[in-house]
Amino acid sequence: MFRIEMSNTLVDELSCDLLMVPFYQGQRPPRGDAGWIDWRLYGRLSQWLLDGKVVDDSFESILLTSEGKLQSPWILLVGLGEDKKIPPLQGKSWIARILKIGMRLRVESLAISLSFAQQIHLPVQEIGEGIVEALQESQSLPLSLKNRRLVLVGHPTLLKAVSSSLDLLRSAYPMDAEVAQSQGLS
Repeated sequence: MFRIEMSNTLVDELSCDLLMVPFYQGQRPPRGDAGWIDWRLYGRLSQWLLDGKVVDDSFESILLTSEGKLQSPWILLVGLGEDKKIPPLQGKSWIARILKIGMRLRVESLAISLSFAQQIHLPVQEIGEGIVEALQESQSLPLSLKNRRLVLVGHPTLLKAVSSSLDLLRSAYPMDAEVAQSQGLS
């Protein structure tokens, strides 16, 4: 079973096995939580982008160690392509695809920054539906879902809306997950 938690904790203070941070192409330096991660890693992401070592095309991902600069030991950066170019009504599939990338890494706790969704005003319903789709498909992966944790990181207003959306969706779609309010939300 997945335990879904909501957190407005700063990404560098969030304790989980893997922190997923989507970012947009062409943002130099990266914005949102990707920018914060870049700053904590002394501009490593910006330098890699400039050197062409990282291509920020849609869904290209790079796994790197936080080198002790964050509470999470591993960071998964996921390129989203051009800024603000998620096609209308495609947010669900984008959220699901991003989450499935992280879920395949078989970690006990996974956090995803939703700052990219906030930047483009992605509808809350699409975020919730994408999470449900990823959770449903992850049940077929050859790993145990017992006691796994998914932390959604973002602004409290967004997280409250996503939590409400997930509560509504749970009644319509089967998923082995519980939604918990946590870490600084009131």
